Amino acid sequence: MDDEPSTSGGSTRSILQKRQDEVDVMAAKPPEVRDGIKLSIPLKLQDKNDVIFDKHPVVTAKLQALDDRQKRWLIVGICLQKIVLPALRQYIVPILTDLYNELMRKQKIETQTYETHLTRYAPANTDLNYEAVNNNKATYGNQRAKYDYTIKSVVDLSKLFLPTHMAPDTDFHETCDLSACLGLIINTGRFPVSVSSCAENVRSVIRNPWVHCNFTEWDEFKYSHSFQLMEQIVGALRLSSYEKSQLIMELREWKINAKPSDLDDNEKRWLVVGICMNTVLIPALRKYVVPILTVLYNELTRYQNIDTQIYQHIINQQTDS
Repeated sequence: MDDEPSTSGGSTRSILQKRQDEVDVMAAKPPEVRDGIKLSIPLKLQDKNDVIFDKHPVVTAKLQALDDRQKRWLIVGICLQKIVLPALRQYIVPILTDLYNELMRKQKIETQTYETHLTRYAPANTDLNYEAVNNNKATYGNQRAKYDYTIKSVVDLSKLFLPTHMAPDTDFHETCDLSACLGLIINTGRFPVSVSSCAENVRSVIRNPWVHCNFTEWDEFKYSHSFQLMEQIVGALRLSSYEKSQLIMELREWKINAKPSDLDDNEKRWLVVGICMNTVLIPALRKYVVPILTVLYNELTRYQNIDTQIYQHIINQQTDS
């Protein structure tokens, strides 16, 4: 049995420890090579993996099997991520850079401390969030006096205007997603009203319904309206006329002649995962949680009378506890 100790060289060692030693020895060896390529795992294990994959080939997702509403949802998602998001990233950086330079000059945010840090950005009436900056929340939790309040870059500045979970990690080009870009346009007060208004519409009418997917919503009207709003926000951005016309042409091409085959492998994987989440996983989760929540509701109705409770009753319960 694995739990039985064994002795070697006068010392007691478990079989589990021996196996760990074997792994350590294996890891210390130079990587094995096959067909001129260094393998990240031992050759024997790689061969076993290859046999498994040969017996169980990866099934290719059949996008043509989707119904019309699912296809509309899919195409809008492609356009949001492939066309609108890169344009937003390109647009917001210079404006946020100007804001960063201004705050360095006026507020010394690059050297501020707990005692001197800017807590609120008055022009936008926004409370600033320092949790994601300098890994503060993960390091110090709610001990805000210990936070590092120095803002060392434009990326750090952007984190102040976003919820902690939404803040970009390192730069705008990879880790600043659509929700973050729209949030920065809406929350900083530095963008023209025409752009922030378009951003509000894209977030509420397209982005949020797309993420919290209900395929039945994606009829022809919502599809056309989504493309109208995407064209509007592209047209409102401070881009060259040529860039705007190219982006709008690309949007219209996708709307009329959508070609998922034009996507690269990473984009296809992203789409297939999204389809599986919304057509398989989420319906299964809904089916699973409803009976459990129903039992909980019945229990609270029976013991706490939550179906007839009033505000004062809740206050009394909190006071008693």
